[in-house]
Amino acid sequence: MLQILAPNEAVVAVGIEIRIGDSSGTLNLAIPSINIKMIGQKFDQQWSLRKTDPTEAEQQRVLNLIRNSQASLDARLNGPKLLVRDLLQIEEGDLLRFDHRVDQLVDCEVNGKSKYRGRVVNFNQKKAFLIESMPEQSA
Repeated sequence: MLQILAPNEAVVAVGIEIRIGDSSGTLNLAIPSINIKMIGQKFDQQWSLRKTDPTEAEQQRVLNLIRNSQASLDARLNGPKLLVRDLLQIEEGDLLRFDHRVDQLVDCEVNGKSKYRGRVVNFNQKKAFLIESMPEQSA
């Protein structure tokens, strides 16, 4: 399909390079800006309809989709502030003193946000994190 536009018509130009095996070519598209505006209005209309709370079924569907996703989990014991020159001089066998009591709980972060509070324990001859509480989440 080919449509000729007026010379002063504003367009969004898209160039796509296509390669199939050893052959390659360029596909150029010129989309009139009025069409882009209409598409944007459609998205706005659909978005305003979706601003309702999700149903239980929708929540369950999303949970099923993300259930096998991976997240970064960090249990951090914040230590003393060190000068870079002191940090560069640390050697094996050196002892760092933390301002943290042994019975004090450690924060566990998921993707950089504090989600759990607990302690590091031994479990089956490996280190593990025992969750003892969940800090209140700020909205």
